[in-house]
Amino acid sequence: MKPPNVRQNNINMLPPTTQDLSSSRSETDK
Repeated sequence: MKPPNVRQNNINMLPPTTQDLSSSRSETDK
């Protein structure tokens, strides 16, 4: 529901977790 940009910013601020990394990788692959 929320824009992916906000999520990416949060990931950058928060420590990298396996789930976050997976999501980021999927988005980058796309």
